[in-house]
Amino acid sequence: MKRLTKNEVETLVRLAMKDSLRDAVMIAMQFFHGMRSSEVCELRVADIDLRTSSVIVRRLKGSLTTTQALHVHKGKPHLDEVKLLRRWQAEKPAGEYLFPTQKASAMNPRSWWRLFNGYAVAAGIESRLAKPHSLKHAAGTYLLRNGADLATVRQHLGHKSYQSTFRYLGVDDAQASATAQTIFARM
Repeated sequence: MKRLTKNEVETLVRLAMKDSLRDAVMIAMQFFHGMRSSEVCELRVADIDLRTSSVIVRRLKGSLTTTQALHVHKGKPHLDEVKLLRRWQAEKPAGEYLFPTQKASAMNPRSWWRLFNGYAVAAGIESRLAKPHSLKHAAGTYLLRNGADLATVRQHLGHKSYQSTFRYLGVDDAQASATAQTIFARM
């Protein structure tokens, strides 16, 4: 199953950064916290605590509400949520929503889809992945492929059921072959 790669996510953040700090922060946060579009659009300023470097993610669709650490990346400032959020909060319009519209209301997820799709097209990302929900799938897949166990990914993505998390377990032939070669080489 094809998912956005970490390089594609980074490209999306960089492209958005040229156009809109708000959009870059939204992409980074949606990926790092495995949020749905409506969840990132509904984030409130009060959900962010820069003193403790944490965010409250209020999940929808009956999923778990979680408190997660903000991602700090010393080598790549465009992926450092704390730095990005400090910059964004210094320039964002007043209001209760973290990513407000010009009228200070929550951004509509359809509007976010259109913005994200523009960045994805500019990045050359294939059309079936050119939607913000691809960031949630990319987060789950990236965590599992890089050593996180299923329970951790389930909690991080806010799933109540492991059934929802199993969809991120898919691997392609190249990954299965490489893993099998590594394990069999230890025989």
